[in-house]
Amino acid sequence: MRWRDHMPNAKAALDAVTTLLEVALPNICDVLGSDQIVRLDVAMAPHLKAAAQAQIDLVVQAIDADTSNSALQEAGARFLVCTGKTCRDLLMVRRVDQMLARAVRSHPRNRGVQDHAKWALLKFCGLRPLIDVLQDPELSSCVEVTRAALWSIAHSGELNADAVAAVRWPTRCELANVAEQSMARFETDAEVVAYGLGVLGSMLKAQVPDAVHEHAVAALPRVLKALQAYPEDKLVQQNAAFALANLVEGNGCAEALLQAHRSEVMALLVNAMATNSNAEVLDCLCRVLLAASGSASGLLE
Repeated sequence: MRWRDHMPNAKAALDAVTTLLEVALPNICDVLGSDQIVRLDVAMAPHLKAAAQAQIDLVVQAIDADTSNSALQEAGARFLVCTGKTCRDLLMVRRVDQMLARAVRSHPRNRGVQDHAKWALLKFCGLRPLIDVLQDPELSSCVEVTRAALWSIAHSGELNADAVAAVRWPTRCELANVAEQSMARFETDAEVVAYGLGVLGSMLKAQVPDAVHEHAVAALPRVLKALQAYPEDKLVQQNAAFALANLVEGNGCAEALLQAHRSEVMALLVNAMATNSNAEVLDCLCRVLLAASGSASGLLE
């Protein structure tokens, strides 16, 4: 059977399989073709692996059959997000990275395609393709592309915390730079600003072993500006507070900068605290406020 002969049903089929993976059988793709099968029945292993490969070929064929169909491309990306490790290995052999990159470039204004394709790219290929997207003059001019890339980077720790923790400082700085450029380009889009703050906070942590604190200090004005510009946006306030805490705590250079502008910074932080009720946000703001004051007694002055 060729998928192109049944294109009206392709998206529905992909949606159904994706739902199965998400809800009913979250580990099925990790079982197919893996060593776990051997424990069940050695004789079945090659047949099950072949079945998995055949299914993957059908999925790839479906996505490739109509690259202009945004609904189909989104359904395909959603399916790829849900695959387990074994199927990921099989898919990489079939150049799924190129397939996803093509979907990103072919449907820059479609939020569904961008969101799912970017997350799948991160899952299969790591951070580099997302950095490349944000540095691409054409793609980075599109808010949907930028928004999805920043969100994926900001949440990359949820996908592979160890890999993100191992990112070296030069790459962290590169990620922070493209995030700041994106925030400047779309400074009126609260989501881009919020996700950009998430990237700054996660990548420029002062506690990272190879951190260069002077580099992290350069991001502070951007974070403080966002905190001031979006007093009513809960996500911006939350991500700004977390970013400030990560940039400042353990960073003597950042503390010195805040203390040099103590009055303005403390007034901004106090105002932010007055408009927030989230306990975690308030905790972050309190810690930054203490750093800006220079001492506990400074809070009383």
